[in-house]
Amino acid sequence: MDVGADRLNAVLLSPAPASDGASGPGADPASDPARASDGAPGMHPAQGAVPARWAVTGVYTGGPEGLVSFCSGAARVGVDAPGGPSRGAHLGDPSVAPKFRSGRCSEVPVAGWPAVSWVTPRDEAAAPGWMATGFAVWRTLQAGGLAVVETFPAAAFHRLNGRRWPPRKSTPEGRAARLTLLSELVDLPAGADRWTHDDIDAAACALVAAAGQPLAHCCPAPDGSVMWVIG
Repeated sequence: MDVGADRLNAVLLSPAPASDGASGPGADPASDPARASDGAPGMHPAQGAVPARWAVTGVYTGGPEGLVSFCSGAARVGVDAPGGPSRGAHLGDPSVAPKFRSGRCSEVPVAGWPAVSWVTPRDEAAAPGWMATGFAVWRTLQAGGLAVVETFPAAAFHRLNGRRWPPRKSTPEGRAARLTLLSELVDLPAGADRWTHDDIDAAACALVAAAGQPLAHCCPAPDGSVMWVIG
């Protein structure tokens, strides 16, 4: 789920049928994905091994209404926002770059992975709008009994692109490059070539929740936050 101050963009993934082949951006799938009128993304539980391919089965743009009911069957929901204010677990830790010492464990840079561009404040009132929305989304989903994981779509595309940055996501070239990277693992629906970069980031969050894993991070006093990544 891509979180903005006043809008959520979400993509729902399910394991692709074994007979489905790869599809590029805008390719016509066997059936049109559902576009929810109110809801949020989830990932339907995968049985056994992690599937090699995924299919888009829902796309959503809107507010937080219906989050819990829409995600009720999800194994995990990926959200590209922190789950709450920092607890200051790394304050005074000289092994952490000064910028990140006041942040959460999930924001501490890990070798080989891109660093996030933000640091979550300790005071919730000081959080920017998108982050405050993210806090509320996490609380809503967790209160509904759902498993939520933190995702960083930029890091997902960096990894899918061979540890290189694709063009900026705000450009047509950047959007096209990200859709091509997604299409290596996801059967994209007709019209995906018209997705905004928020939709594309939401698809990356869903892919990380579906097929990713937590990024190892050592901390003497962990605050419980962890970033999920695509391997």
